[in-house]
Amino acid sequence: MSLLARSQSVAWALVLSGGLGGAALAACGDAFTSSGSGGSGGVTTSTTTTSTTTSTGGQGQGGGGQGGSGSGEDCTNGSDDDSDLLADCADPDCTSSTSGYACVQVPPGWAGPILASAVVGPPTCPAPWNPQPEAVGGTSVTGAPLGCGCTCTAQSILDCGGNVTVALFDQADCGGGKTDAMLTPGACMSMGNGMTVAAGSVDPPQRTGECAPNPAVVQNTPPVVAHNQVAVCAGVPLGTGCDLGACTPTGGPDGPTCFAQVGNVACPPGAFDRQVIFTSATDTRGCACACSVSGDCAASATVYSGAQNCQGTATSVPGTGDCTPLAGNSSIVSVLASLTTPTCQPAPSTTGGVVGANPVTLCCLPPVGL
Repeated sequence: MSLLARSQSVAWALVLSGGLGGAALAACGDAFTSSGSGGSGGVTTSTTTTSTTTSTGGQGQGGGGQGGSGSGEDCTNGSDDDSDLLADCADPDCTSSTSGYACVQVPPGWAGPILASAVVGPPTCPAPWNPQPEAVGGTSVTGAPLGCGCTCTAQSILDCGGNVTVALFDQADCGGGKTDAMLTPGACMSMGNGMTVAAGSVDPPQRTGECAPNPAVVQNTPPVVAHNQVAVCAGVPLGTGCDLGACTPTGGPDGPTCFAQVGNVACPPGAFDRQVIFTSATDTRGCACACSVSGDCAASATVYSGAQNCQGTATSVPGTGDCTPLAGNSSIVSVLASLTTPTCQPAPSTTGGVVGANPVTLCCLPPVGL
């Protein structure tokens, strides 16, 4: 069997219902840090190297826009904006059922807060989060099998001897006088040496050689597709007014507020909606080629009595080595031999598959009020 193996890690272009769109996915190895330090990542394939988007790192303190409560109080600037002597989450205007802010403490070992925003086009993050996602991933990844081609080596390696061995006898039980000949398939030949021919036999041919596959060929490579894609957004401004944690948006139409950790891990204690996204994929799809022998060597002869031009009374003698009495004894005999050679049958197959790689666990808070 000939095997063409492909093992590579790939950061895929976003495959949406309308075709290709967006940018290369970011590798998440260093993308989530609570300190805001930057990170970068790259993936290497067996044939090419694909550089991924460099992460901006962590929560940071950037981000566009201000976090308003809708009643005059900005919930993320540390100030008493509506002159009620209460700032940010200390003001009920920020923590009411319609404001969407709450005091959130990031669990130890987790990065956040982040926004898990569903991707419906080129991946971007809404204000007040940083517009550039920290990473993009899908809850699952798939890739259809490769289109594989397969051929076998030249058919000449299968050989049935080239000629057909025919014996003619002057007795119906293949006893008595005998004439042997090596006949070229398809050529009429006179035999008998003047004796009366009553029976014949054809030796079974012996095959030599085997079928060997040529290297498998990849004819087409379906894309790797990420499903249910999520953009991971960071850098939202955080407010004060909390005994523990910071005044944080807790969800809305753009997606839930979450904590993140690299790897496929359990969420910390609490009421969280957990999901795992894969920020790249490992593609081990390949092609294999095998060849088998179809059929076998087969010989036969047709013996014609009473004529030398392969016409007249005919008897078919199979290539089994068995004695076959002839229809009509004659001292004038002609023989027409045939020989069938088997063929090599190619059998392409696919190997490997696509699995998600570089997982990130998102543990998301239930929305407050919105």
